Amino acid sequence: MKLLEANEQILQDKYPELARVIDHNVPDLERYEVVCTKNNEFNLKRQEDDVEYFFHSKYNAEVEAVRWVQATMDGKSDNEGPLLLFGVGMGHFLKAVLEKTEVKQIIVYEPDINVFHSMLRNQDVSGLLDNDRVKMVALGEHELVLSELADYISGQLSGTITLIAAQIYRRLYKETFNQLEEVIKHGVLNSQSNFQTYQRYQMEWVRNILYNIPHCIVNPSIAALKGINNKGAVAVIGSGPSLQEDIHLLEQLKQKCILIAAGSSIQILQHHHVDPHFIVTMDGGSPNLQVFNNIDRGRTPLIFVNHSHFQIQDMYQLEMFHATFEGDTISQYLLEEDMGPSFKPTASVTGTAIQLAAYMGAKDIILLGQDLSFPDQKYYSAGANHASEKGLTNALSSATEFVENVSGGMNPTNAVMTITRKNIENIISVLQLNGMSFTNTSSKGAKIKGAEWESLERIIKVLPANQVPALYRLNAMPVTEENLSEKVSKKMNHILSEAQTLDKSLTKIKQELISMAKNVKTKNANNLNKNLLKVNKLWQSITDQDIFKYFHSFGLAHHINHYMRFVPKIVDATNPFTKASLIIEHLGKLVDELISFNPQMTNYIQHALHRMDLLHQQEE
Repeated sequence: MKLLEANEQILQDKYPELARVIDHNVPDLERYEVVCTKNNEFNLKRQEDDVEYFFHSKYNAEVEAVRWVQATMDGKSDNEGPLLLFGVGMGHFLKAVLEKTEVKQIIVYEPDINVFHSMLRNQDVSGLLDNDRVKMVALGEHELVLSELADYISGQLSGTITLIAAQIYRRLYKETFNQLEEVIKHGVLNSQSNFQTYQRYQMEWVRNILYNIPHCIVNPSIAALKGINNKGAVAVIGSGPSLQEDIHLLEQLKQKCILIAAGSSIQILQHHHVDPHFIVTMDGGSPNLQVFNNIDRGRTPLIFVNHSHFQIQDMYQLEMFHATFEGDTISQYLLEEDMGPSFKPTASVTGTAIQLAAYMGAKDIILLGQDLSFPDQKYYSAGANHASEKGLTNALSSATEFVENVSGGMNPTNAVMTITRKNIENIISVLQLNGMSFTNTSSKGAKIKGAEWESLERIIKVLPANQVPALYRLNAMPVTEENLSEKVSKKMNHILSEAQTLDKSLTKIKQELISMAKNVKTKNANNLNKNLLKVNKLWQSITDQDIFKYFHSFGLAHHINHYMRFVPKIVDATNPFTKASLIIEHLGKLVDELISFNPQMTNYIQHALHRMDLLHQQEE
């Protein structure tokens, strides 16, 4: 037991969440048996339908692992990207990777918790799992594990990933291996899509968050809505063409559960004279503003995420509740505990609405109009009039992929719609762990993993009578502290003061980088080392400021994350010329982004302060 305790301590120190998974797992000792090779090494035998499978050679496990690694990595030594080891067995595969390759970023994934547990009970994993080159260890076949693994790879690591798996793993865990490949591919696509989204909307989000701060001060957060529908049903309504077929049933459904309009679907609902209980908005772009220009803004309470277009809140005429996305460090800094609950950022407003439904206490979530594809070559139900004909045509022309629909046929779809669907499926899989159930009522849309199909007529028949609570109206009062607007204004002025200091620091570091480039070119090692020390000191002073911690870290998040992928390579570089070249290339790009970003952000803060002054005047 001392060996197991020592190994578990390694996990506790470096991977505490993994340690908790192991603690709650009871190993399957009937199907898995630890045996020894002819060379007296640990091996593992798995019993499957009267067939015995050995994870390693029966004769010499370590020699076999070394030969496998050498053969697998032959011709791949030039790849400086991360390596994903699919399956560790009794540790021999990982040991061979560490000893026979120079890969600096190793991710270990073991699909079978029983295998991992067998290794911990019998093999000393010190020097393996706690090796500095091992950046992450993931365990289990649940799709959430695969999704988080893909997010880590696409978001944190640099270079092209190499995925390797021993033959025994390809045989026993073939479906999981194929699923992981697919998840990584979509993770990379999602990361690229997110980067493009950030490139396009980062300044809009900064602007919207700052301009929405006054609305957060005078309106309650969604904390007022927590648990209002305890163990009831909530319907999340999208804009897909299938909504047209169920729209006549919504008044009946409204008597039995809370209706949440996800973004643009409010146009369709009002077109058919249906008023949901809430509208959710999160999009900061002009098309979303167009949606609210086209509706009656005094009929349904609004729930807005701070990212959403500020003019929507400016012109809204009924109750409003605010929420934030995780990672919104600007709201976190300015509002602190008054920022209210946060949701995970999502690819569509439907994902946000689903999280809201869960926060309200829903046990059952009904999805309407969530087609997540283009059935019958259509995008929206009748009544949606915010999208241009050109935009619709472009979306439909990009639908070169296909996805299975609820009837077993195939619907055209595109990459964006696929990312949206998978994002929703991930949210569903997380909430299902908490006992929530999901039903998809779309008669034509894509199958949604985790949401069984059922007709809306049938759902209405079986749903129990449930008086939809109206307590939120009583709770809908500002819960912010007195003088919060003054505190926020003071913080904004502090950031403006830091912006002036930052401008000077950025000018200095830019000059040092230019000097550094000259010294690299002339091979002047003495001056280069001085450059390196000055750049390090300047960069430290920049990252220590609140403006960088809370404003730049949000507005330039993807640029900063991209730079951080290369920090390990910069740190590991022992040759000063190599280190300097990496700094010039990667930190230089980030500094340019900061120089470009700072004046725009300063302008937004100044205008936000003007909006705060208007708020003061209204209060007086």
